[in-house]
Amino acid sequence: MAAGHPNQRRRGCPDCWRDSKGWSVIRAYGLKHNFDLVARDARNRSMAVEVKWLSYKSGRGPNSEFQRFVGQCMLAAARHSAVLGICCVTGQRGKSFTVAERHLEKELEKKLNDKLDDVGVRLVVLRRGAVRRAG
Repeated sequence: MAAGHPNQRRRGCPDCWRDSKGWSVIRAYGLKHNFDLVARDARNRSMAVEVKWLSYKSGRGPNSEFQRFVGQCMLAAARHSAVLGICCVTGQRGKSFTVAERHLEKELEKKLNDKLDDVGVRLVVLRRGAVRRAG
């Protein structure tokens, strides 16, 4: 029976925590990568959830932090059957996009999401209180 099976769940289970490292952690480039939440079903299919809270600072976007978030989701896809990335971005840009820039942004977001969907990654980006799937 899988460690994540409902019959195996126990609050504060040290054995479950220890055993999950073998199937949930990604070891790559000499580093170990783990995720905010992992689960596995009785057929050993697993999913990972990565959550980030980012904000604009002095009108500047959290670009490097967002890139790290997407990279973590891609790392999770190397091992897990499904990956859900949830990112909340608060604050505002220092300048507004033109209509053409907003159109290009939507096209690029769709391409990014299509590529991520191909490897089993689904992003949800929350902006200024509104829920919106990226793309």
